[in-house]
Amino acid sequence: MLLGNNNTDEIIMLSMASLGGESVYISNNTRWIKHLYKGKEFLTYSTRLPFDDPRDIDKADNKLFIRSILSKYELPMIPWYLVNRQNCDLLKNENFDRWVIKPIAGMKGISVIADISFDKLQKIIEQNDAYYFVEPFVLGRLYRVLLLNNRILSSYEKKAPVIVGDGSCSVKELLNQLFHKSNIENSFKLFDDNDVKERLSEQNIDFDSILKNGERFEITKVVNISRGATWKGIEASLLNSRITSVCEQISRIINLKLVGVDVIEDENGNIFILEANPSPGLYGHTAKLGFNGNLKSLDLTVSQEILKETMAFLFEDLVFDNPLFIHLMYDNYLNIREVYIK
Repeated sequence: MLLGNNNTDEIIMLSMASLGGESVYISNNTRWIKHLYKGKEFLTYSTRLPFDDPRDIDKADNKLFIRSILSKYELPMIPWYLVNRQNCDLLKNENFDRWVIKPIAGMKGISVIADISFDKLQKIIEQNDAYYFVEPFVLGRLYRVLLLNNRILSSYEKKAPVIVGDGSCSVKELLNQLFHKSNIENSFKLFDDNDVKERLSEQNIDFDSILKNGERFEITKVVNISRGATWKGIEASLLNSRITSVCEQISRIINLKLVGVDVIEDENGNIFILEANPSPGLYGHTAKLGFNGNLKSLDLTVSQEILKETMAFLFEDLVFDNPLFIHLMYDNYLNIREVYIK
């Protein structure tokens, strides 16, 4: 596998190399990256770029703050509640059958449990004194929209991961095959994931169970590429015009030049904002589903445009060579890895 746990970082570094520059990690946590292009040097923290104010990024990282801000602008959001064991009973008065529970701080869908009953929700919340975000579960089409300078740069639709039985492989074996197919490392341990366990429990099966030949099973309701979700690129012109308008508005409200917005469109065409991300992953915008590690099949156009915008912001006199996109050869990639993996 060529792209690892920090694949967004590696995509940024590959993109800089394809533009004719160089990149190297400069810290042990492998997120700070130093770039050199035509004698000019600058730093990035993954996709946290120099033209975004660190204070605005910190605010966007605070999910409670962002939800509160977006609510003030009367944007289309799923009703949400800040809940702990003391006030959970109040949700009984809400007319919703299925719920989603999320940690206040988190990323990549970790510790999120979706599409559960109120009784199950209450049991989870009563286990400790922590606060959670709780919202009704909405079924619909899920999109990730990437914006640069308040305009849509790229978008894709994502769907929950599904495993299909063959009559011989266990659920665990099928899961491993799913992640291998998507070239995603199972770094978030779906085998310990509460949402996955909930799905299995509802069907009275476990990881050692063998599905019948052709039997389909949606392994989680928390849809994220790092959790095995499938995805497909969507042209911005094909998105619901309301999605385009709202995403651009959010980008301006939270004052970020680069932001990834998660949106759901229900069966009636209503849209709801799920989240705004200050450090959006680039894998789904760069690699096609089924990416097998062949660098020639990567499309670095999006990440190149992000880097070009960064350098244009930092260095007014910088002139970019054409063509801007150059596929890297495998040997070149290995040479680059030797520099920054040490």
